[in-house]
Amino acid sequence: MIHDILKQMPGLGQPQRQFLATLCVTLLVLRGRVNFRNLRRYCAYSERPSARQFREPLDWPDWPQRVLRTALAPRAALVSAPDASFLPQSGKQTCGRGHFFNGWASRAERGLEISRLAVGDVTRRCAFPLAVSPPPPGEEATQAEPAEPRGACYTQPLRTP
Repeated sequence: MIHDILKQMPGLGQPQRQFLATLCVTLLVLRGRVNFRNLRRYCAYSERPSARQFREPLDWPDWPQRVLRTALAPRAALVSAPDASFLPQSGKQTCGRGHFFNGWASRAERGLEISRLAVGDVTRRCAFPLAVSPPPPGEEATQAEPAEPRGACYTQPLRTP
């Protein structure tokens, strides 16, 4: 399925197509954190070739749409599932860090809040992530902007082109 999707994407050369196929399969199989430095443990690409391949242009926002078109049946019953998530972050320079509710710890902690959007296939009982974005700033926002409910920011990926 990954090879079929990559063949549809314009402007990809054979080396980049092969790298992305290997990378996708590797990331789907592994659990935990993977970065350029430890990628060599799990696949044939090390830090330098990986960095070289990521310098090549790629239309990343087009990727989830192509995956969904390939994976979902044309007449599938779909639902959207917005979700607010918490990422623990430390440091004084992290942009957007504040006190947010951490559902795992059942209390407010310092970290980052992100908004995730998934598409759920009701008939097959599975979900596919579509977008992840930080919510817009709250208290730091200028008063000239119209105020919208805090929950409306979680559907922002739907409104963004």
